[in-house]
Amino acid sequence: MRRIDARVVAGLLLIGFGLLFLGQSLGWIAAVGAGLVWTAIFGGAGLAFLYVFLNDRRQWWALFPAMSLLGLGLVILLDTVAPPVEDAIGGFVFLGMIAAAFWLVVAVRRDYWWAIIPAGALSSVAIVALVDNLLPGAETAALLFLGISLTFLLLTILPADRGRQPWAVIPGGILLALAVLIGVGFGAAGRFFWPLVLIVGGIYLLVRGRRPGPAA
Repeated sequence: MRRIDARVVAGLLLIGFGLLFLGQSLGWIAAVGAGLVWTAIFGGAGLAFLYVFLNDRRQWWALFPAMSLLGLGLVILLDTVAPPVEDAIGGFVFLGMIAAAFWLVVAVRRDYWWAIIPAGALSSVAIVALVDNLLPGAETAALLFLGISLTFLLLTILPADRGRQPWAVIPGGILLALAVLIGVGFGAAGRFFWPLVLIVGGIYLLVRGRRPGPAA
């Protein structure tokens, strides 16, 4: 397939944004209409970058603006048509879309193990943002440390051809210990935290146990 010049996409986006700002300045776009137009602009821009990636999988960088713009467009749409929903899940949606960009990079580039770190960290922050909004007052620090520790531990169980990183067990173990220490004071939410720790620990041991040992 023919490669698309990113400068063409950027130029079209600048023209679109300029026309939108001009329309708002002249009063041609009402408040609700502006939200829908912004949704269309950001969504269209995100789809344009996504097409750049789909047209040439080597252009994996396009996933970052694609997912970020699509996430922003979705948040604006929610804020326009359902503000209470946006208040509850807006941060989760936006951060989750950025995290998805890194997970997609991991999926298409087997040698880019490093992308797992920001993918897992952003996913953890997104989940914490969601829990903070749905359960006000909940202690989420342990949940954040748990998510980031699992991110590092995931690097230790990758297949060798995907870039297994044995060193990651050190930060992963330290963060897991911090999560456990903080989780001791988790209060009522501890009934969810501790079962999750046990389940995740069991899965980790099962995966490690399935790896073939060194040949005799």
